[in-house]
Amino acid sequence: MTKIYVVQARAYEYNDEGYDCTEGGNVVHAYTSLAAAETARIQLTMDRLRNGGMCYLTEKRVDFSDDALGVLEKHDLQPKDDYIDYYEGEDITDAIKSGQITEDELRTLARGIESDYALFFIEEVEVD
Repeated sequence: MTKIYVVQARAYEYNDEGYDCTEGGNVVHAYTSLAAAETARIQLTMDRLRNGGMCYLTEKRVDFSDDALGVLEKHDLQPKDDYIDYYEGEDITDAIKSGQITEDELRTLARGIESDYALFFIEEVEVD
């Protein structure tokens, strides 16, 4: 048996108030090493955040690592509570698009989304 690591884009559905996370995701790429899959997951998350992906995380309980919270705090963008409201999400997106949040900081932020709402996730699969 061989293990592969499948990077998947989390699926979301829009309702009248925002996006709801659905079960599973859409396959993006498969890798033979976990390290390569994790690198791709981070890059894909960064790309999604650059293109407004923070909207998928608004009105949800999103846990950030201490490093990611540090990036948000540095730019006075930290959520006021455990949920990112619409306007906080917009402010974070604007800071990313304007370059206020640097590439290295964006990478830290992408690595630091620690919830069931991570924009991309990795599934380990065994194949014959």
